[in-house]
Amino acid sequence: MGQSTFISNRANRVAAFAVAIGLSACQGGHLDPAAGITAAGITAAGATAAGATAKRHPVRYRPRPSGVGSGIATDLVDHNGAPIKAPCGSCHAGKAPSTRRRSGETLKIFHSGLRMKHGTLSCLTCHNGNNYDTLRLADDTEVQFDALMTLCGQCHGPQKRDYDHGSHGGMTGFWDLTKGPRVRNQCVHCHDPHAPAYVGMVPAAGPRDRFLQPARPGHGH
Repeated sequence: MGQSTFISNRANRVAAFAVAIGLSACQGGHLDPAAGITAAGITAAGATAAGATAKRHPVRYRPRPSGVGSGIATDLVDHNGAPIKAPCGSCHAGKAPSTRRRSGETLKIFHSGLRMKHGTLSCLTCHNGNNYDTLRLADDTEVQFDALMTLCGQCHGPQKRDYDHGSHGGMTGFWDLTKGPRVRNQCVHCHDPHAPAYVGMVPAAGPRDRFLQPARPGHGH
């Protein structure tokens, strides 16, 4: 038997073995693509199905501190005892929008004394002058108040990138979502949307290492 004949026979045996593996995984004598078995062998989908990961639990976001929807809180409650809000449009519908308003310090009624320190932004940079019960993106797209993560992220890209990867913004629950769910903060849980700069803090002193630091007087020395 020559070398070429030996190689040819060996190739035939390998091919026959591959077909036998495929046939052993068939259902009713037919190849099952859904199981990742084809005439060419095991596909990537089959490999993924064979090593499927555990079920991932959901990630939820804490509701905004002011609750669902927009408006000014009143001293009234509904039949369930929940506070009733006056919609923003109930007052702003009769007032002309101002793109120059950058503070509430000169206002006489609502929002008076509001501190605004957010670059050179005006109120209507984020609030929708055509419908004060909504917000607006930079391209003038109208969004609900609960879409504030999208609103903030369009300008604060690095922070949004770090937030998406879990290194910015607080959370509770499980880091490994196969073990349990996770609850995440939104921007306004830590930042004032009108003055978002985070308050500076001085880190607390670290723990004292009794083996590396000299003992205090009166402790046997």
